[in-house]
Amino acid sequence: MTSYAIPKMADEDIVDANGAGDAFAGGFVAGQVKGKDVKTCVAAGIYASQLILKTAGTTLPSTKPEFTF
Repeated sequence: MTSYAIPKMADEDIVDANGAGDAFAGGFVAGQVKGKDVKTCVAAGIYASQLILKTAGTTLPSTKPEFTF
């Protein structure tokens, strides 16, 4: 079994958990579609889910994503 470290988030940065699982799945699948390895797919999923955790509802923030494959 493989495990992956998840970067810590400050409690005060978590606004809403709605959509975080879907965001993880979207980031992960985006990596798979691009032919990336599982570690990179997980990193993309974590990035996407943490971005959504910092946002009220499921609205994407107006800032440009910083994750690159």
